[in-house]
This record gives sequence, C-alpha cells and structure tokens, in this order.
Amino acid sequence: MPSIKSPRAHAALLLSGIIFLYSGNPRAWAQEASDQGQAPPSTIVDGFRSAKFGMSIADVRQAISIDFHIGDGQIRQAENPVDRTTVLEAIVPDVLPNGGKSLVDYIFGYHSRALISATITWSGKLDPTVTPTVLQTNGATLQSYFRNAGYKADTIKMNALLNIGYLLFQGSDVEGHMTRLLLAGNLKQDQAGHVQLQSTALNLQYIADPANPDIFRIAPGQF
Repeated sequence: MPSIKSPRAHAALLLSGIIFLYSGNPRAWAQEASDQGQAPPSTIVDGFRSAKFGMSIADVRQAISIDFHIGDGQIRQAENPVDRTTVLEAIVPDVLPNGGKSLVDYIFGYHSRALISATITWSGKLDPTVTPTVLQTNGATLQSYFRNAGYKADTIKMNALLNIGYLLFQGSDVEGHMTRLLLAGNLKQDQAGHVQLQSTALNLQYIADPANPDIFRIAPGQF
C-alpha cells in the first residue's frame, strides 16, 4: 500500500462520503476508544450464538441447525492444511437483519478438536447485493453495538488503518476472549494524502484464545 506522507500526519479515510480521521502509523493499532470511561466490563465472549467455545463438531452442527434453521447437508466440513484445524462452514441469510448473506466459519482446534473461534464474513463475491455501501453500513452498525457492549476498556481499539483494511473494533472480555471487526479491502492514497478504502468484505471474529491458538506448530529446533 502507498505510505502515509508522515507518521505524525493526519490522513482521512474516505468511505462513501464519511471521513474517518486517523493519526499515526497505518500499520499500528489505533487509539483506545475514549468513551468507555471506567465502567466495569460486563460482556462474556463465549462463542457465537448457540455455538460455544469448547463444543465438539457434532454439537456445533446441531447449534448451526438451531440458530439458522438449515439442514446438516448445507453445512460443509473442511480441513485447514496449514493450521491442521477443522472448519465447519455454512452460508446464512440475514445474520444481521437486511445485511445480506454471510459465510459463517466455525474452527476446531488441532489438539482439542473443540470450537476455538467463529468468523462471519460478508462480501459481494458471496452475495452480489452486498455492495461496498452495505458492507460499510453493516460495519458501522456492528461497531456501534460493540463499543457499548461492555468489553474491557483497556483492550478496546477502534478505527485503525491497516495494510489489509480498516479495523473497526477489537476488544476482549475479562477471560481474554476476543472480538475483532475488520472492514477489508484495497487501500489507495491520493495526492492530497487521503487514503481511500475500496471495501470488499466485512469480517467479524470471535476468538477463544488469541494469544495461544490451538493450531499445529513445529516445535523449536526440529528443523
């Protein structure tokens, strides 16, 4: 991506006529949310809807059917050859009302074979009605919800310009479980130093243990 002129300069990120101001290194996490105050955290991130962290593949299959009223034949199972995790995925309409179809992925740990994360993705490739405007509207709606949902104030990060898009929200609960909302896309910078995001997808992640994910790792010294 093109570099910002100065690490101390302000850049304007343009999304459908809305300007978000960002100051600092475009690869760094953004400022802490300033409006959280000292309110005690009240949210617990324990999974996504009926699918809870630690559940087995069979239990999550049942949870998907309950949550979205789809048959088992509409749930695809795959393996991640790098992380050696197992993934269940389903295409679901209106996870967010009027937000279009989304792909919901449930990831099961390499060792535990239990649910360790869930990701919801909206994109125009999946649903042509999900335009960049819809992605931005979905993102703004979810950001507004999460910023007031009771995450630990000192873990909340918002409005960060990254090399893969725009971090709308990131926060953790008291147990270290994380929620991350990213508006992904292609970044371009004009001559005035304004960074334009051509949004292509919106990704919402719920992660049980972001510091120590249950994935395959090569032990130090083996190679």
